[in-house]
Amino acid sequence: MKAVYYAFSIIALFPLQALLVAIHSLPYLEHGHKYTSFETDVAAVPGYSPDITFYMATGWDNGYLGMQVGNKDRRFLFSLWDGEQDAEVVEICEKCESSGFAHEGTGRHIWLVYPWVDGHKYRFKVDYHRDGDYNVYTGSVKITDQWEKLGVLRVSSPKDNGLGYFYQFLENWLGDKSQPRTGLYSSQCYRVEGDDFCYPCLGTTINYTKPRYRPEVGFLSWGAGYNKEHNGVWMSINGPLDNPYNNNIKEHARFPYDQCNIEY
Repeated sequence: MKAVYYAFSIIALFPLQALLVAIHSLPYLEHGHKYTSFETDVAAVPGYSPDITFYMATGWDNGYLGMQVGNKDRRFLFSLWDGEQDAEVVEICEKCESSGFAHEGTGRHIWLVYPWVDGHKYRFKVDYHRDGDYNVYTGSVKITDQWEKLGVLRVSSPKDNGLGYFYQFLENWLGDKSQPRTGLYSSQCYRVEGDDFCYPCLGTTINYTKPRYRPEVGFLSWGAGYNKEHNGVWMSINGPLDNPYNNNIKEHARFPYDQCNIEY
């Protein structure tokens, strides 16, 4: 694996937080539950998916799942941070690969190299269950009409808290910031302990990674807004200030969805 490809390969050389630019979506959840599953649709906007872009679909309190553009190929990525003991691979798909990582903590990745295409909605799902002393996570992606399991990861933990919280982001971890990156995030839903129904998220809140200015590129471009169905949002980072997705959305902007158009 080339050191320039993925952020987890180069952290020993560069402080990631000083290099990355990201914008985050925090889908609404009904509080007071143990969450056992998150789902969402994600699509890269055609022409806005340059190298070194991460469309993170389902993030929870100690892991994440999504799709990446590297400088050699495209892939789906499923990750879990270590706990008191190292995260472990329980199951892995036939064409998937795995490795450890050591950025923002340590953990374990599973990934599938796959030529996913711009403009196509991919649905992502993470499922949680408790098995003895382990918290167990299953990462899946619906490429066409069928779920494909990337694998199962687990970590030993004294706590059985479920997934904790749901977040999403669009990230440039250290690529060319002159190129705009834009993705669509929609139809989010969640499951709670003891219930198989996937409850729709009724909206989201947008946050972003500061600073807004970097000496090497000047003022940064970022934005967010509703998708055309008003059941999700687009998020964008980087590129020239006059690019069509640069609206400098205010942090903590709220986007309640059109409940008549929610699909999941």
